[in-house]
Amino acid sequence: MSKISVIIPCYNAENVLDNCLESLTAQTIGIENLEIILVNDASTDGTYDRLCQWEQKYPDSIMVINCTENGRQGRARNIGLEYAGADYIGYMDIDDIAEPEMFEELYKFISRLHYGIKFMPEKDFDELLSRCDWEQKMYALCFRYL
Repeated sequence: MSKISVIIPCYNAENVLDNCLESLTAQTIGIENLEIILVNDASTDGTYDRLCQWEQKYPDSIMVINCTENGRQGRARNIGLEYAGADYIGYMDIDDIAEPEMFEELYKFISRLHYGIKFMPEKDFDELLSRCDWEQKMYALCFRYL
């Protein structure tokens, strides 16, 4: 079972999605520990086809969900959440690039505390944020335990 579900809304992103997904498949935690949920939000370009190529390349780690009506990022994230099966949830945007150790560092810290950031005492959360760069801080705020 994957350790982290990463939910990514996708809309007309065929020109940027490869960079994001390359950064995720290169995570030091290992692609086998990530469940990448790509929600195509009724894109009108070649995004869906490109996402399907990634799903075929990593069928055990990438899932593509195709929405026929655009519901914007919030709805796409909620749809992705319905499919998430890991203990922890991370959110990214399709034009983001994750530092190679981002999810491993967040997972190690949260696992050590035995509870998610959502329920973390403020002093522990401050400690986590002090060890993160600005991009990791942004994701830490979206990281939550199911």
